[in-house]
Amino acid sequence: MKILTGFVFIINLILWIVGILLAFSYEGGLVGFPATIGFIGFHIAWYLSGGVIIAPADYFFQPIWSVFLTKLKWSNSTGIIVGFIAYLIIYSIF
Repeated sequence: MKILTGFVFIINLILWIVGILLAFSYEGGLVGFPATIGFIGFHIAWYLSGGVIIAPADYFFQPIWSVFLTKLKWSNSTGIIVGFIAYLIIYSIF
């Protein structure tokens, strides 16, 4: 199971990096910097999701895949929301 979750996590990181590169190629810094800030927000949310989002009992009662998907869902959602808020702030400045 660790191989599968690790593979899915690496694919998720690759998708984030491809999204950042596409954002920089599309509009330059106006879209690229918020995407990078969202990627940083994703990493912070992934680090915090083990203790904040997931209850200690979930590690015992839930399957590993379910816990992993919950962490991935919350981390991606947080990264997208942080990136969108950063985009709104940067767009309002420029």
